Amino acid sequence: MANEWKLVRETSVPIPFTTATTFEKGTALKITDPNTVEATTADADRFIGVAATEVVTGQTKCDVWTSGVFIVTDSGAGVVAGDTLKMNGANVVAAQDEAGAMAPSETVGIALETAGAGNTFLALIGKP
Repeated sequence: MANEWKLVRETSVPIPFTTATTFEKGTALKITDPNTVEATTADADRFIGVAATEVVTGQTKCDVWTSGVFIVTDSGAGVVAGDTLKMNGANVVAAQDEAGAMAPSETVGIALETAGAGNTFLALIGKP
């Protein structure tokens, strides 16, 4: 899988969610109704967490880390330590910008280090 998120420090126990799709461990996930997760695909996805387990055909549950320190991938513009992050495609993040309204659910976490365009970096990922 491209741009798999790698757990560096676990800060919460995984929470079970329902799913109807398959994806690999380390996939950034968005939430849909009711209490269902699927892989992120686009800018402004409503991020919920990271797949703690692989989901194969026939499975209907997935354990999800909703917080932790992860190695993530920048979508191409670069980030600065302290930037608030949002999803910007399948398993990639970008710094949140001031243009347009941002729903609180779009926030992914905070960059813990500066990274150039398209590079990996440490990020504190979290949902309350």
